[in-house]
Amino acid sequence: MMEKFYLGRTLCLLLFIAFNAMPASAAVIYARSGYAADIQTAINGASIGDTISVPAGRYSFKGTVYAPDGIYIRGAGRDSTFLARAATSARP
Repeated sequence: MMEKFYLGRTLCLLLFIAFNAMPASAAVIYARSGYAADIQTAINGASIGDTISVPAGRYSFKGTVYAPDGIYIRGAGRDSTFLARAATSARP
């Protein structure tokens, strides 16, 4: 009888450990636009494994965006989101 008690208790403990050891689910964070500042703001609020979603549109991209490894950036689709490098004036 005691063996069943310890077996059940051990099983419960193992299940508890297994479920708590699972990674948290990744989130999708929606950037306000495709401009660098909005994408960087979304990245700053993200955790590893999260995805930054950039809305559909054409965006003149100027500046730099820094994203750590493990953060994904995706648009609304191949024919929907366009990030074009902004023209810069040439220095004399």
